[in-house]
Amino acid sequence: MGNVNTAAITQPSPEMLAEMVEVRVASAVEAYSRPEGPSKDEVRRRYQADSEAIISLVKGGKMQARVVQLGEGVVSMCVWSSEGPSSKLQYLYTHPDHQGFGYGSMLLDCLITELDGSAIELTTQSAQRFYEKWGFQARGTFVDDGITVEEVMVRPAMLDQ
Repeated sequence: MGNVNTAAITQPSPEMLAEMVEVRVASAVEAYSRPEGPSKDEVRRRYQADSEAIISLVKGGKMQARVVQLGEGVVSMCVWSSEGPSSKLQYLYTHPDHQGFGYGSMLLDCLITELDGSAIELTTQSAQRFYEKWGFQARGTFVDDGITVEEVMVRPAMLDQ
């Protein structure tokens, strides 16, 4: 499917923003729709609306984004915000057809490097082990939307020694 050696990390162009939405929605539908829970259509509607709001913040410069581009298409994306000495990773998604090839790791490595070792916070429902490999530590949980329990994780600032 993919080859990390031919993939490129870049700031998204305006044309790529719609592709970012598609990557996030496809990944969420794959991860969160369940026979006993929300349907694929429910997940798709929720994440489509939310993604478009986030994209407007990226366009307005309030959040930053990077994408992994493979050929002409976006296969993975991340969005973050920074305030003071720390940052919050809002989203890191890889399209389901391209998972398992290291694109999420490429973006996380790029983000950590770009933020120059500052603290990074995130929440996740199912990727705790992935983030632990990158030095993130669990800090607690919270309930999102009254149903979903998410783990709060932090990667402490790397102090010069």
